[in-house]
Amino acid sequence: MSFNLIPLESQKGSLEFSAYAQRVISKLQAFGWRLEATHDPDVIVFISYGIGDGKSVSGSMPIFGQTSGGTSYTSGSIYTGSHSATFSASTSSPPTFGQVGAIPIHSTKYTRTLVMKIYDLKQNNKTIFEGSVVSTGSSSQIAEVMPNMINALFKKFPGESGKTITVEETLAK
Repeated sequence: MSFNLIPLESQKGSLEFSAYAQRVISKLQAFGWRLEATHDPDVIVFISYGIGDGKSVSGSMPIFGQTSGGTSYTSGSIYTGSHSATFSASTSSPPTFGQVGAIPIHSTKYTRTLVMKIYDLKQNNKTIFEGSVVSTGSSSQIAEVMPNMINALFKKFPGESGKTITVEETLAK
């Protein structure tokens, strides 16, 4: 199948768009699709992406440590009338562990979105694929996570029509 990836009006001349478009083109070519930018392609591909303003998230992180147990020492003196004595003793119990406190956590989470739509030019611009990826994390830079988002978009591509799949990836950002 031949295709062309066209920038939206706001993406024209954007180096960021060019970088993402190259990744998408490479993925489509890996599925055997042919880039046809100058002639009449079978389909046309559009991508859109963005990042939200960020949402403040608060919570707490537990601190774990020893809650009881260990060794205790006791000493003292005993007086009875004219006599006195001193004593010392130690007792031991096995240690137990659990939550001993918590520290507050404050961070900002950003929602990043990638959408790809493919239209069949031979079938009166019928939508033949629509996929989206939503990512949430601490990075306010979409470029840091876009390669992973594009990879997620192409897992099980093109997939079953009308079916939503969930792809989970753990990223540092």
